[in-house]
Amino acid sequence: MNLPIVSIIINCHNGEQFLKEAIQSILDQTFIDWELILFDNVSTDKTSNIFQHFEDNRFRYFRSTTFLTLMDARNQAINQANGQYIAFLDCDDLWLPNKLELQVKEFENENVGVVCCNYFKLNERDDKKIITQPYEKIPTGFVINEMLDDYFVHMSSLIFRKKTLDSLEYVFNPKYHIVGDLELLLRINITSELASIQVPQTYYRWHNNNSGYTAGFLFSNELDLLLEDVKIIPSIRNTKNFNKFCQKIYWLRILKYSYIGDKYKILINLKNVKNINLIKSIIILFAPSFFIKKIIDYKTKNS
Repeated sequence: MNLPIVSIIINCHNGEQFLKEAIQSILDQTFIDWELILFDNVSTDKTSNIFQHFEDNRFRYFRSTTFLTLMDARNQAINQANGQYIAFLDCDDLWLPNKLELQVKEFENENVGVVCCNYFKLNERDDKKIITQPYEKIPTGFVINEMLDDYFVHMSSLIFRKKTLDSLEYVFNPKYHIVGDLELLLRINITSELASIQVPQTYYRWHNNNSGYTAGFLFSNELDLLLEDVKIIPSIRNTKNFNKFCQKIYWLRILKYSYIGDKYKILINLKNVKNINLIKSIIILFAPSFFIKKIIDYKTKNS
């Protein structure tokens, strides 16, 4: 049996709305030496029927017996992979036809452990459909400092060298739901380079059911956990933008406490924030909670 070069993983929980389009974008790839692993996280919709409707011997279906965190589900899917490289496609995103072909070539450089590509953002919130390109150019190489400043990567844009993942103590940390890919890339990029394709090869679909849109302040909570994990790693803690990364987390913490109206916790966290964020925090401390909550709801929906 010849093993595939690339294992493509789709982790899916009730993804019937966009799954067919995502799969078709894989079938349209110019690079054809792949397997597709769909890891069904106990979906109750037509996910299984849609996937099994495609007749292709490169397709493999696995279903969890219990609901898993997204990162744990990704780990379980990786355990089924046979390829030299592992790519992820979220079930609501799309690839352009040359994505895999361009990315696989980058692994000719043995120092590269992961390849990302630029992407288009397909905004479909509130019945709108607007396509933008968030980044004109994305960094390449050892980019921990850049990632701490602005996380320019999207999960569906990534492909990993399997040997790089195997060299880690663990791949995705199951305690994360939103920032697990950032945490993984920070660890990988300590010793392995990240190569970047500048021409967008992925559509990130942004809609009302995205986890980032519905998760409330889970993002802030997870960043708090992430900070505890990475601040003990010198090659991360000593980067130029680490303090800026901390300030972002502290500010989100202030916003969380202001949203739930916990003035006491805002007060005790004032010592962490600096400069303009300190001024804004003091204003928030004395502003009516209902007014701050209304502003945060508006910015969350429209940002």
